[in-house]
Amino acid sequence: MTRKPRDHDGASAESGGSKDDKSTEDFVARLLAASEGVDPRELLHQLSGLAMEARTPAAKAFELPARPDSPVRFQLRADLVGSKPPIWRRLVIPGDFTMADVHDVMQEAFGWTNSHLHRFDLGAAYSRDLPGIVMQYEIDEGDGGILESTVTLDQLVSAPGDAFTYTYDFGDDWRHRIVVEKVEPIEVESPDSQPASCLAARRNGPPEDIGGIHSFDELLAAAQEPSENQEEWVREHLEHYGTDLLEQAERPVDIVDLNVRLQSISAARTIRGWLAEHPSPLAGLILGTLNDDASRYAMRLLAGCGIDDLQAPSEADAARATAVVRTFLSFIPPEGISLTAAGYLPPSVVMEMMAQLDPHKQWLGEANREIATTPLLALRSVVSALGLTRVRKGQFALTAAGAKVANDPRALWHHIAKRLPVEKTGWSRDVGMLLLLLVGGHEGSEVDESSTSGTLLDAAAGPAAVATLFSELDWLTMAAGWHFEHTNSYSRSRAYSGVRDTADVLTWAATGELFSRRGTGTETLFSEWARRLAQAALLEW
Repeated sequence: MTRKPRDHDGASAESGGSKDDKSTEDFVARLLAASEGVDPRELLHQLSGLAMEARTPAAKAFELPARPDSPVRFQLRADLVGSKPPIWRRLVIPGDFTMADVHDVMQEAFGWTNSHLHRFDLGAAYSRDLPGIVMQYEIDEGDGGILESTVTLDQLVSAPGDAFTYTYDFGDDWRHRIVVEKVEPIEVESPDSQPASCLAARRNGPPEDIGGIHSFDELLAAAQEPSENQEEWVREHLEHYGTDLLEQAERPVDIVDLNVRLQSISAARTIRGWLAEHPSPLAGLILGTLNDDASRYAMRLLAGCGIDDLQAPSEADAARATAVVRTFLSFIPPEGISLTAAGYLPPSVVMEMMAQLDPHKQWLGEANREIATTPLLALRSVVSALGLTRVRKGQFALTAAGAKVANDPRALWHHIAKRLPVEKTGWSRDVGMLLLLLVGGHEGSEVDESSTSGTLLDAAAGPAAVATLFSELDWLTMAAGWHFEHTNSYSRSRAYSGVRDTADVLTWAATGELFSRRGTGTETLFSEWARRLAQAALLEW
């Protein structure tokens, strides 16, 4: 037996129907006609969203207070909601930090990777009583809220006991309750230079994409007491993390390292003014092209380049870093080299060059024809793109600039730095500058000839460092608005392959050799001299 619908008067609506019923039927008919061909699941999703908005009261009017007359800093306690034992940080943050800066602080403080959406709420998380403080993405999508980069911390809180919520990853729903413990004046001439810092901390944060705080607790319990009766998702996660999950959870928070990373956020705030005072394609890329999140990160990388104290290389260091290019140039006599009819270097010259450039015989070919010796062919192309050589009437010769610096390692170093990235047009120039930022701004260490390790920010080494480089280049390139066709999302290999000439120049500077030693490869980008050449190139911009 089914229950028949009734109209507002309680009468059964079996036949005829009221005027309202006909209006409803007419609306449904028009809706179905308008939605013809639309995926029903998408239609249901949209209708559900509209229904939710209709049931939810609009946010109350809210006017941000003015900033205080004198600069202050706040001591805050940030707790990851639901964590037992508590995961917390005691932080000091200047009041003039925007909420976008506070987001960066929270990401570093809890070890997040900035891979998901986030928001701040003055009330409960997701509350519509007051507007949320949201990221640019949500504003672009038409969602309500106040843009986080337009609000400073001292506009949201002012006294001990004031609090707000920071939510990261709306799927895992990592909520952080942040309470003001203390307010202190900043008695310095340049409050902008005041860094954020961490005073105390307990427990490292959970891994990303683990399912939320309750899943994290369940996984930790399962890791401490393994059992054959564990659920499949638990076994899969434990197999993925291995012993790292427990070791990371039990390891003390490295506050010294955390404060170094927090210092980079503060340093980046001074870079914006420096870029504004030094207009260039690099400044335009960072300030005008990248989205807000990526722009702040790029400024952190640029701050890591040491724009105030970058040292020129010594003669010996410059000689090592420019060895590959200098060796190539040394084979070009003042009158130049007559190319073959096909436009290649003569076989005799190819063999002489390769004997010097490949002393360890890593090239497996005969190395007697340039067209079949691709590393040498690529080297000639790069050297020409750097403005050191030219071809005229079948003669391959040095340019005037090339002749001037060919035998002067330090002059050659500066010449190369001024012309990086090698790629000069469209997306490849932007990606080349982003690669220079990533290499120049990250901390690194010299790659030992007997080792395959390099260092990238968090001491990642070898393949892990390379994966991080590709991932960050991926993200920054998308943030610059460059997307490649024929991929489901974005192909990181396409981005990197488009700037291989610049990557090769940095690798030659790192190793002093045309070929990287076996086992190192791209990891040499994290070596000292690759980093220093990238830094010099960025500052030339």
